[in-house]
Amino acid sequence: MSPPTFPCARCGRPVSRTARGHPRRIACPRCGYLLFDYPRPCAGMVVLRGDRALVLRRAHVPRKGCLDIPGGFMDEGEGIEQAARRELKEETGLVVGRARTLGFYWDRYYIRGFGWIPTMNFYFLARWRRGEARAADDAASAEWMPLARLGGRDARYAWKHMRALFRDVKRMAGGRSMRCVCGLLAILAAGLLLSACGAGAAEVPDSTTRAALGGRIGRLEEVRIVTPDGPLFLRHPAVTDSGLRAREPYKPPRPAVVVIGKVPAGPAPPEFVPWSRIDEVQVGHSLNPGAMAGSALVGGLVTLLVSLPFAHALDRAGVPQGAVLTLGAGSGAVVGALFGAAIVHWRTVYPVRASR
Repeated sequence: MSPPTFPCARCGRPVSRTARGHPRRIACPRCGYLLFDYPRPCAGMVVLRGDRALVLRRAHVPRKGCLDIPGGFMDEGEGIEQAARRELKEETGLVVGRARTLGFYWDRYYIRGFGWIPTMNFYFLARWRRGEARAADDAASAEWMPLARLGGRDARYAWKHMRALFRDVKRMAGGRSMRCVCGLLAILAAGLLLSACGAGAAEVPDSTTRAALGGRIGRLEEVRIVTPDGPLFLRHPAVTDSGLRAREPYKPPRPAVVVIGKVPAGPAPPEFVPWSRIDEVQVGHSLNPGAMAGSALVGGLVTLLVSLPFAHALDRAGVPQGAVLTLGAGSGAVVGALFGAAIVHWRTVYPVRASR
């Protein structure tokens, strides 16, 4: 099949494009007019809605009735992303928010009476926010198609590069999910680390004296003593030369509800603990910033993971999944912070064994 001919722009003689050469040329043998056949830039926008992508059916030749992505040729003085957004609005009526660069693909486009021209196809990736797609301009219909069905060999695509395009879309969408999972795991690790740091022991120097310890715990209602047999709690502690002693004898609290019969009483706190049995003396703190931050991170992460399936379902119904995830993570962080504030954390004020 011979290539199409068209009149020379200078003398009108029929000319055709050369089949070889880089770049290909349009040369007139009569007047010597020469025009290089440079590629034309195009821009498109891939819009995702959950696990589905927006695809169009072409309404005109070439490739009438084939699957396509909203896009087209760039206008003079237009930016690449600006052209992609314009084509999306012209063909579907949709307006999207932030877009990411997806990739660049070579292809060609057929112009009747002129032949095939090379095209440079730039694509962007964006998430659907609101509105319904309505086919217009070059599109005969618009539909949301699952990503799993795109790129297969059973569908008729408008351009050769579209299988590679959909492969990159799947990779980018899957990579985003993997990055989210890795980020969530990193947040969980940071939360656990902060919780551990908040609840951990902060030892004082070994030169701490018993007089200094008495000044630290002399007004406290209760201290926690770490012994080889386990922790003990001493009420109203006082420091002596031989150990820690309770300043007041232990009085069991009166029951708030009168019951009939005997209620087994718990073990009474000790009245004296010698230094030989004491490993550490600890005091309790309810408001610990590190523990609150760690509990908030863990709570936000857990609720974020729980909210993911609901966010995808609501996204299909028109509710932005970012708002659902933000609300879930925020509420979980608040609950986690309150939980961290309610926990009593013990801090070491005197490591007895280490100072012997």
